[in-house]
Amino acid sequence: AALRGSSPALVETSARLAKAGGERSVIVNIPAATVQLIENGKALGSWRAIVGKIEHESRQFVSKIVSIQLAPTWTPPSSILRREIAPKAARNPSYLESQNMRAMRAGQPLDARAIRWRGANLPLVVQRPGRHNALGPMRFDIAMSRNYYIHGTSNPALVDRSLGKRFLSHGCVRLGDPAQLAARLLGQGEATQWTPERLRAM
Repeated sequence: AALRGSSPALVETSARLAKAGGERSVIVNIPAATVQLIENGKALGSWRAIVGKIEHESRQFVSKIVSIQLAPTWTPPSSILRREIAPKAARNPSYLESQNMRAMRAGQPLDARAIRWRGANLPLVVQRPGRHNALGPMRFDIAMSRNYYIHGTSNPALVDRSLGKRFLSHGCVRLGDPAQLAARLLGQGEATQWTPERLRAM
């Protein structure tokens, strides 16, 4: 869930969400740029986050987290591809390679130097997993959206910034260490095999 509101309101909201969809809720407090895990009305964890810029606000909705992907690829949405990646690729033929990206069409890799990056018919661009991947080490997939995630970041130090400097994303929510939230969501009880350390290693 991504919701606006103050901390007291979040506890009340999480109680309503629990009745509607289960005992455990992930609350994104957009103005406070934090993520909270609430279970049975109690906060199990709270983490600083990066949320959307003023011009790319994080969306408000209620949905389910349906899966967690480790070492994800990133396929930039068409708006980011057109406005940010294509101009850089047009100026620098090595740009995609430097970002661990490759251009694809019909499932086949393309030579980035042969692409007309200023045209309307841009190829699909995919960033491989790794420490430079924009989604970081993992992403949390949300049922209602193919382009909106909670995910990690290639620059965890940004999460340590003061509140006013953490409105940086295109709408997604970034965590400095998503393994902590993932372990809490996957684990049940003290004997769980899902620990942050194991998830980071995987």
